[in-house]
Amino acid sequence: MAFKSRPIVIGTSDTLIYECPASLEAAGKISVSNVSGTAATLTVKFYDASTAQTVTVIAGQSIAANSSFALPSPPSWEQGDAIYMQASAGSALVALATITESGLSPSAVGFIPSGAYAAGTTYGVGALVSLDGASYLSRVAGNLGNNPPASPAQWQLVSAKGNPGQDGEDGADGDLTSANFASDAQMRSAAASRLVTADKIETASAWVTIAYGATITLNWDSFINGVATLTGNPTFAAPTSLQDGVERCLLLKGNNATERVPAFNTVFKGDLPEDGATSTQWLLLTLKPSGSDILVSHIVVDAS
Repeated sequence: MAFKSRPIVIGTSDTLIYECPASLEAAGKISVSNVSGTAATLTVKFYDASTAQTVTVIAGQSIAANSSFALPSPPSWEQGDAIYMQASAGSALVALATITESGLSPSAVGFIPSGAYAAGTTYGVGALVSLDGASYLSRVAGNLGNNPPASPAQWQLVSAKGNPGQDGEDGADGDLTSANFASDAQMRSAAASRLVTADKIETASAWVTIAYGATITLNWDSFINGVATLTGNPTFAAPTSLQDGVERCLLLKGNNATERVPAFNTVFKGDLPEDGATSTQWLLLTLKPSGSDILVSHIVVDAS
């Protein structure tokens, strides 16, 4: 099993974010940050190697300035599959892709949710469709024009339409007072026994200002995406409240044209920046805890 994590600047034409190598399968998480001062739009396309088709899965997704957007479900790939992204403005959007690769499973094929069955669509192996209340799994590649109920060689019945059940008894009223809903801070710290609302998923991920000091100690519970303006050459100490495997994104800006070069505690490992940050050259870091270490990758952003 191999682990890959890297940021990629998205261009205004189709930019390859990831292609699954031969004899491997992969799964991962992809988020996109807008590091510019204005809103930008994102288009996402998926290339399915089994059908040689490219499908647009997200079109015209608006991402506000200095905010981020996560793909709504973790993508997965088989050999030859690929994902592309396109931005409305060059250097505005940066994809943060965390990918885990492993050898192909010889005996199992994952479900590929494909919505309602359409007679004019070609389906690959593992495509899961719905029709008249039942679900069917495609057994073959290039599956076109085969009506699922009448084509057992091409389609496997996964679940048949059930009969309506009896009405259940009314349950007790739930406690939905405002005190039980998670705040932005509780979202970032993964507070227990809190209800999550859709708006907090985005607002909790908004950029949080990290206070500057000669020594900066990052608190993992205080931000998801943090931004610090450097007025000197700080040292980043070992962070607190680490959540193993839970990533954080840190944007470092300089306060003027003088390069501000950060130093890092020995718990930070990997692609540590050697360049400094200025008002027009920023450093975008991805931080992922692994045991007592923090795995680092970074890109230099031209903000001129």
